[in-house]
Amino acid sequence: MKAYKVIYLSLIATVAGFTSCVKEETRNSTPVIESIQIDREQVLLTDSIRFGAQLKDPVTPLSTLEVEVLANNQVVNHISIRTKGNDVVLENQFITIPFAAGIAENDAVDIRFTLINVDGNETQQVKTVQAIRPELPETLYFISAETGKTFEMKATEDNPYTYVSENVMVTGTITGKLADNADLNSARFIWSGGMFENEAVIGKATDMEITVSYPFQIIQRLYFDAFDFIFGADMTSLKTVRLSSEKNADGFYYAAVDFTQGEIFAFENVTVQADLYNRDFFDYQDGIFTFLRASGTWELYYSDVLQYLWVTRMEDVAPDCYWIRGHGFTCSPVWTADYYGFGGWDALVERLGYAVKIADNKYQVSMYVNDQHEWGNFEFEIYSDLDWGKDQGIALTAAALTGQRTGFKISVSDGLTTDVGFVPGYYRFTFDTSRGTGAGRTLCNIERLF
Repeated sequence: MKAYKVIYLSLIATVAGFTSCVKEETRNSTPVIESIQIDREQVLLTDSIRFGAQLKDPVTPLSTLEVEVLANNQVVNHISIRTKGNDVVLENQFITIPFAAGIAENDAVDIRFTLINVDGNETQQVKTVQAIRPELPETLYFISAETGKTFEMKATEDNPYTYVSENVMVTGTITGKLADNADLNSARFIWSGGMFENEAVIGKATDMEITVSYPFQIIQRLYFDAFDFIFGADMTSLKTVRLSSEKNADGFYYAAVDFTQGEIFAFENVTVQADLYNRDFFDYQDGIFTFLRASGTWELYYSDVLQYLWVTRMEDVAPDCYWIRGHGFTCSPVWTADYYGFGGWDALVERLGYAVKIADNKYQVSMYVNDQHEWGNFEFEIYSDLDWGKDQGIALTAAALTGQRTGFKISVSDGLTTDVGFVPGYYRFTFDTSRGTGAGRTLCNIERLF
């Protein structure tokens, strides 16, 4: 009896295993794309192709139809269409043929259809269309994200794919969008940032910015390849100025730097804020500094507390420069609480003004002047050296004052001090010594910058 039972159970197991194998073999099917119809054989890049399809798998339910657009063997667009059941008819489906990099006029663009059933088995069919490139205008517009400034980029005569900008003149990096209209809201084509620097893709105004980056170079002009969507640039090497990595005993980052008049440069290890640069020695635009004064070695003192960079030569004497000593002023364009109770009249860098020579017999110093000082006013004099040399210094008189002189009067020591109507602010004082430096000979023009 036991033997019959064992045989019976073995037969059941064998039949079950056979049934299982038959079932698995029955479900192992491949879906069928019976037909695909597309509505055209040529397509303008940015337009959509309309298509329909008859899809079937008599055994295994369908899952998804994946539709990919390929240009130069790269997928440039993709959609997924859910398919249910064993027999599916699709009508009036659309996929965009994007305006992507590297597609030439009349290039073949493939549309690959991949039908997948619920078991993951698939089949493919490819349709090919011919690309028509959109016509771009002669002028494109690069809108800087940093400044909002718009730079025109013109198509070149020898290569219509190449666009060249006007002068840009930025240091290292510029970011922004490129478009066929200066107003992004009215643009047909907008290029935004690609996966890499100096690369662009067709996108939207809200997409990430294009980054054109050439570290430690001055970008003079931008180039754009409207075929490969790649940016290039005309560049010149940028001089970089490095201050000491540690503060000196007086709390400054310091360097003695050789400058040539007119040269452009950037600071390597300190950040000089755009509104706090030294206007007596530098011009500034988009991170680039231009040295304005006579060529030579100059001493730079930067305070991260006061956020200002002083430029001087502490050994200079008249007629190479004149020294401003007193209280109630600073060369920084911004007055902060650090300057209240600041004292004065000593020869500390941060309490001095250096009137730099800007032309024959002309000297300039820009200072924030404020009567909100612990001593209740401001007062300063003009010396020929830092040893209180007044014999060769400048003695002012009321008749010698020109410009915005309201609020200034002559002090008892032939300098300037607070008068009725004074308004604190950032002033530029220009001294003209062509008639000499004695009392009443030197003219002093006063200009309020802000």
